[in-house]
Amino acid sequence: MTDPEKTPVARDPGDVSKQSHDQGGATKNTEKITNVGDLWDQIGFHKPMAGFWFNLSYTLIAIVASSVLMGYLMSFFYPYPESFGYRDVAFSLFGYLFMLFDIATGAVMSRFLPEVNIKDPEKMLKFIQYFIWYQMESGLIQTTLVSLYALFFASTSSLAYLVWIMLIASTTQFPGFLGVFTNVLDALQQHHKAQTSRFLAGTVVSRIIEIGFVVVGRMYGAAHPEISEILAISIGAAIGGYVSQFTAMIISAYFFAGIMKSYGIKPRDCFRRDFTFKDVKPALIYAIKTSIPGIIGGALNQMNLLLWIGFFPQYTTVLIFASIGGSIADVMDWFGVPSITPLVSESYMNEKKQLTQYYMGQISRFNALLQGFFVPLIILLASVMTQAWKALGMINYLPGVVFILPRMIKLVINKYNGIPGQVLYGANKPNIQVVLGLAGSFTNSGILIVYLVLLRLPVVLGISGMAWVMELGWLPFDITFAAIAYIYIHKTMVKIKFPVAQIAIGIVLPSGITLAAMLVVKVLVFDTLYVMGGFFLALLPSIGCLAALLFFMYFPLTAALGGWDNTNLEEFRKVAYMSGPSKFIVIPIYKIVNNICKRSKWHGRFAMPVENVIREAEELLVLKRTNRDAFKERLKRR
Repeated sequence: MTDPEKTPVARDPGDVSKQSHDQGGATKNTEKITNVGDLWDQIGFHKPMAGFWFNLSYTLIAIVASSVLMGYLMSFFYPYPESFGYRDVAFSLFGYLFMLFDIATGAVMSRFLPEVNIKDPEKMLKFIQYFIWYQMESGLIQTTLVSLYALFFASTSSLAYLVWIMLIASTTQFPGFLGVFTNVLDALQQHHKAQTSRFLAGTVVSRIIEIGFVVVGRMYGAAHPEISEILAISIGAAIGGYVSQFTAMIISAYFFAGIMKSYGIKPRDCFRRDFTFKDVKPALIYAIKTSIPGIIGGALNQMNLLLWIGFFPQYTTVLIFASIGGSIADVMDWFGVPSITPLVSESYMNEKKQLTQYYMGQISRFNALLQGFFVPLIILLASVMTQAWKALGMINYLPGVVFILPRMIKLVINKYNGIPGQVLYGANKPNIQVVLGLAGSFTNSGILIVYLVLLRLPVVLGISGMAWVMELGWLPFDITFAAIAYIYIHKTMVKIKFPVAQIAIGIVLPSGITLAAMLVVKVLVFDTLYVMGGFFLALLPSIGCLAALLFFMYFPLTAALGGWDNTNLEEFRKVAYMSGPSKFIVIPIYKIVNNICKRSKWHGRFAMPVENVIREAEELLVLKRTNRDAFKERLKRR
């Protein structure tokens, strides 16, 4: 097998190394990768793709850690379920209030920072300063309001037992900017730094701090019966969560400082107040405008909840079934895919429309590539989950199985429904999305009334039928609103070009073949061993066979049937070395795909045109580095 660093394949938009062109317009790299860090500074789709793969190992570790903490050690640290409930109720009581105060900064990061990072780094610093100062000043107001309510109203009500937790909840809103540095790293598409910061702060440090405060709280509660151990644990967990936010800020500030060296910016510069109202007025107006659907939608959701509870017998129980069963399909979203809003902001707002067009096509292809991997797995899990839950003693949760497939279908389609909103927000054209969001919220509430009140579907269909209604009952309307947004983008912004043939033939077809092979394995391996010795005897051999099919059939088939072209293969070559702790997974996959692509007659047959895309990316990179160097020199002269 070849080494990704030595394979001379095409480069992606943003790589300014030397290249040659073949007759089909594809590009071939003539220089190997020598500086992985520089790849995160380039312009191109390789950055969000690398962010996904970089986070893969961190997410797997987090899943294992959570399984241990929330499973084996749960009964020791949280012996009373009420401790969780007290904390969650207290914080959720003020969630809507906190959201209202956050609207003035809601879009500053993903919408404005990528654009001004290219054309005016000094303005980028001012936006960061605005975010910090607004969060501090509005945080004082929120802390005061919640404290007044807790001390003078809640203390004389049935919620008196939550007063101390409410006070802690109010304190978390000050200073309020503790996540700013991680958000900046994401907006600048420095996903490797952002993901590492989140992993260290969230999975490692915050867990340790939270557990420490929980233990102290439990000890204090045991020694002071008037507080009770249950409440003391909840208070300790709330304090630990707040303290861990400061630790997270320190960790993210360290990574932020490393990235900002090339700008001449230090973390302490972000706490100055150099901005004026004129500087931040566009961001303020934009944030308020784009928050309208969330504000109204939040209020409608409260009404919807009352409808569900009032007209769906045992809704709270069914909700648990949906949560547990749906979590099997949710595996597709565990690892996340970064939004393309920052990519659109830096390209479209700097007049690089063909680059924006390319990003839309590539995010659709990347979503399909991941879904092609996960969909066969989820379908197989749905077919064996009844046996699995019986073997694990979860007989009472068996109704949740019916939620797996409809949740999977919803997640698959919603990935594509969400692309127009990301593009419109990044391109500073939120009006159509705001209108569609409001229309969607009111439509959803209206349809819910029809389903529950007029048609009384819960009584007619039962849990099995309602699983499809709860997950997919609104999908036709969501698709309609997404289609309107797509048409708007196509008519007024950029011509939409998706690599339809590449997705259908090079990704969907391999996924279908892999699924068929997995079903054969289920019949020959799992079902046979299950009859012989039960679920646990069948489990491990089946997992081994399925993993082999997913990695050594699905990915090779995508390479053989045209799922890759020179450009996105070169992107994957870069990603292999940008994937940090996940290299041991990504590099072997790349080597397999690359070797088969070199032998496939279908390779590159369905490629998107990239000539002008590459030119625009190069121009954007030069502009960014020129303006950044000029800003750095101005800072030195101050």
